[in-house]
Amino acid sequence: MGTSKEAEELAAKIGAKIKELRLAKGFATQDSFAKKLGMKADGVSAYERGNNLIQLVKLSEMAQILGVTPNDILGFKPGSAGQMRQVTGILLERSCVALGVPEKRARALAETVLAVLDSPAIHTSGIPLEDIVRILADDAIRRSLLSARS
Repeated sequence: MGTSKEAEELAAKIGAKIKELRLAKGFATQDSFAKKLGMKADGVSAYERGNNLIQLVKLSEMAQILGVTPNDILGFKPGSAGQMRQVTGILLERSCVALGVPEKRARALAETVLAVLDSPAIHTSGIPLEDIVRILADDAIRRSLLSARS
């Protein structure tokens, strides 16, 4: 997956985009946005400053509240499949680590998920990648997957 430096750069880029979208949507303060997300303002602040890399579940929630897609927050452009794959891997890995999964195991799990996403069956299924990411972002499903691999 990505290095710590790549994760830090990604967090800063995503944080700037979150702030831009928050302000555009009319959330003048981090506090008002945080309340809508069910979190504290310092959590939103940490995302916006790039101190924390957003977890997939929060990415999906933010996108809904902001009226955008997760891809908009992540800054993906059409045809950026390679970048999307790399960022998805980093987010998966960091989300697993945040749940307490050891880093080596989190990396292996992220690589497994990416291999599934790379599968021709996924591409011919007609299921949008965004829907697959939403499923992976679901906390209950993710915890179930993690416990099944124990």
